[in-house]
Amino acid sequence: MVAEYNTENNSDNDNKYLEIAEAMVATAQDNDFLHDSMGFIPEIFASEKDLISAISSRLREYIEMKGTEELSEDDLLSMFSFVVAKSAEVISKWRCNQEFDFNTKGLFSGSHELYADGDLLRVLKSVPVAETLFSAFSEWHSEHPEFCTQNNVHPILPVLEALKWTYRIAVNMTLEFFERQSSNN
Repeated sequence: MVAEYNTENNSDNDNKYLEIAEAMVATAQDNDFLHDSMGFIPEIFASEKDLISAISSRLREYIEMKGTEELSEDDLLSMFSFVVAKSAEVISKWRCNQEFDFNTKGLFSGSHELYADGDLLRVLKSVPVAETLFSAFSEWHSEHPEFCTQNNVHPILPVLEALKWTYRIAVNMTLEFFERQSSNN
């Protein structure tokens, strides 16, 4: 028998994911990825939904191709890296009034095409943002092995929630980078 899962991340389920959000934000603060409260830019908030939707679609294809819903640690880490890279690209393009591209090429390969400011790329490569946030999610997941069963949700939804918070954190890191860069000039 195939279990039926709620695959919608609706408001009834939002509280279920609060611990994931708290774990991700606490880790970001502990590692100096976040210094202030997280900002809100309407265009960027809308892009988050588009990005997570594109990842979800590509993930379905990938799972179908693999023939299993299990993702390897490499697959998951690549997804976190991809989201960090895309956040930098989105902010860089937003600053230049360019459209965002949510091509998911590289989502599972660990190799991502990235169009962003060169100084920003050097900073992002020097700080293990994706690895650290992936570890935070992995730790949360190991502490809550029955989460999906208890909450009747598809096992990929907690991953998508963690990716959403990774995006928010990385977007804020990128915004802080450009604010510091502007104040130094």
